Amino acid sequence: MKNFLISFLLIFSNGVFADTLCQHGDRFSLAETWKSFRHSSLHEVPENISKFYLFPIKLYSPTDAHGRDEKPIILTKRVFLKNYESIFKKNIFNEEVGLFKELKKSTSDDYNTPAGFDLIGCSYQGVANIEDYQFFWSKKNGWLIESVSYIGYGDLVDRFKSNDMIK
Repeated sequence: MKNFLISFLLIFSNGVFADTLCQHGDRFSLAETWKSFRHSSLHEVPENISKFYLFPIKLYSPTDAHGRDEKPIILTKRVFLKNYESIFKKNIFNEEVGLFKELKKSTSDDYNTPAGFDLIGCSYQGVANIEDYQFFWSKKNGWLIESVSYIGYGDLVDRFKSNDMIK
């Protein structure tokens, strides 16, 4: 009985201790990150916007949310900064990119946080989705965008194939 009690106390205290060491983002911190990201994306330069992304980021076709059928476009930070305007704001025809148009219209409070949080690994079981952006919880940096469902995916794939984006 004494051993059981000691084991129970150790397990319980480790869980409480882990909870205090492992801070994680909640709905409120995700909402604040989204508002900051949205404002920065509409008004700031790529260097400031890049702090919201976990590099390399993946761009998926909106019809293939997680690359099951089509290979995602992978953007390093260097490619992101070099091509930010043409990928996220205006395309090569000087038309607003669909993602940017949607971001301007959004005021979204329609998002979800992943269901489970692992205290031992200090991570969520999955990603949080807001609009076309998938956020990942990083214990070092908080909520970061790890991937985007990209409107105009096919055109962007063609530009990458022609090496237009990576030169």
